[in-house]
Amino acid sequence: VKGGKTVRKLEVSETVEQLEEPMRDPGLHLMRVKARTEKDGKVGYITISGTNTTFLVPYDPTTAIEKKIEQTMQELSEASSRMQCYIDTKIAELQTVHTGPLAETKTALMAIGSRIR
Repeated sequence: VKGGKTVRKLEVSETVEQLEEPMRDPGLHLMRVKARTEKDGKVGYITISGTNTTFLVPYDPTTAIEKKIEQTMQELSEASSRMQCYIDTKIAELQTVHTGPLAETKTALMAIGSRIR
């Protein structure tokens, strides 16, 4: 919007909190709303629809929870993969060890590794 300052751009599917009722800008034929981002708390005006386009969809708590669960599951999967790589690396480093405490460590790591897979 002419004369306005961009606070930041929203990401696709980003959740925002509506702070005021949407208003139509008569000169530009845009529907705008004041909102706060959930991600970092920044406040600004968001264009929610233009002449023939809608940019934002209403908040649905079920969809928001599903999105959060999917994101968390993805993070857990990535963390598990990193942990598996780390354990595999340590097992490989201990391949030549056959006695003593490091051999016991190798056995324990092999047992953990099979549970992660």
